[in-house]
Amino acid sequence: MGHLNISKAVNGLRGPAYPYFDEFGTARAIVFWAVSTRESLERWSALQSEYVWMALADLDEPKEDEYQRYWSMALQHHFVFVTAKNVIRAITLAKEKVPGSSIAGLADDAVELRKAIGLVRDVLEHWEQHMPVFNVHPRQVTPKRAGEELLAINDEALPYMPGGWGNHDGPYLSKGIVTEAQMTAWITHVIEVATTSHPLLSRFVPKAAESRWGTDDSGIWPLPPLGRLPPPGERDETEPERRLHVAVSRASGVGGDLPTP
Repeated sequence: MGHLNISKAVNGLRGPAYPYFDEFGTARAIVFWAVSTRESLERWSALQSEYVWMALADLDEPKEDEYQRYWSMALQHHFVFVTAKNVIRAITLAKEKVPGSSIAGLADDAVELRKAIGLVRDVLEHWEQHMPVFNVHPRQVTPKRAGEELLAINDEALPYMPGGWGNHDGPYLSKGIVTEAQMTAWITHVIEVATTSHPLLSRFVPKAAESRWGTDDSGIWPLPPLGRLPPPGERDETEPERRLHVAVSRASGVGGDLPTP
């Protein structure tokens, strides 16, 4: 029987001669969780782009497809915040274990964003306490600490809504709290700093997925979903896009939280 020899650097195995969380060990943890966050974010973003595009273009589809896409989006939305909180924990560990290093310096970046991520994650993680707070309107239950702090940032926060979109700011993970652009910029910076400090780790970072959002003079818009349209030559290439912009032009203040199907 053959054996697969996986590099120790990949699976995190270390010898006893060094502290496990030395500078390399903490950098590895940061990169691992940052890549995990980016991959969940990319899956969430693609699903949301498709959801918004289908709604704006007013294309018929089986309700089961819409419902399943919504739940898949909600799952990835949850995973984004869970893994992002682990990035924060790994950065905090770096500050403790290897103060003065470049990765420890990440603790001084994006302070408000990291706080917001932590609050949303706590509310999502402790759903049994917070769903009765945020998913009942008008509000009937007094929020716990994390919920109270989240409402202090945005008193209309809807953390269990798996995101939303506006043509000016693009897709957001939590309205008035965390946008996709903010999360992407932060995660990209974290990966760059950690892989620059230990270039070996860059081997394990997959190429970022192409965005399913496009921009023009009027803002940020979902691109047509892959595999959703007839092949070229069998359709009017501009028709779905025209319908999309016609649908949007009928509304003022385009965008909003995604409705629960």
